[in-house]
Amino acid sequence: AIRALNLGLSITVAPGGVLGQALTEHGKSGMYLQKRKGFAKLAIKYAIPIVPVYIFGETLTYKDIPVPFLKSAAKFCAKNIRIGLPTCFGRKGVLPFRPENGVVAVVGKPIHPKKNLNPEREKDVCALHAKFVADLKELYEDNKEAYGYGKEPLFDFSQKDPK
Repeated sequence: AIRALNLGLSITVAPGGVLGQALTEHGKSGMYLQKRKGFAKLAIKYAIPIVPVYIFGETLTYKDIPVPFLKSAAKFCAKNIRIGLPTCFGRKGVLPFRPENGVVAVVGKPIHPKKNLNPEREKDVCALHAKFVADLKELYEDNKEAYGYGKEPLFDFSQKDPK
């Protein structure tokens, strides 16, 4: 990411990473962001906007394999060696299921941080991270009714994070 930013390129970051993938549950709308602040630090250092995006229906495209050991192994691998193990299946094994309301990406407004080559964790990084999380939650709440998730809360998968 840093090399691309030094070249003036744009990047896309999925802040939840492989641990977010391992903690996700079929059919549960959620995010894994509370412990992920590196993207906010990069945004500040390079003065690049960060854009909240929520994808409705993503967790309905695959179903969890109902074997607790596999989910535990996936969490262990994600946390310790940063490798994602697939613990899910789709149609004919690998093809995604088609959610009733489709899969829809909703894009929020960019957040433009001020450039600071040495951002302070609490003052700068945590503040930008909190703004991003709040904007993402607002994006979800403002759009969930339109995409068939009217009563469903946005779950924080970092609450399940193995210590």
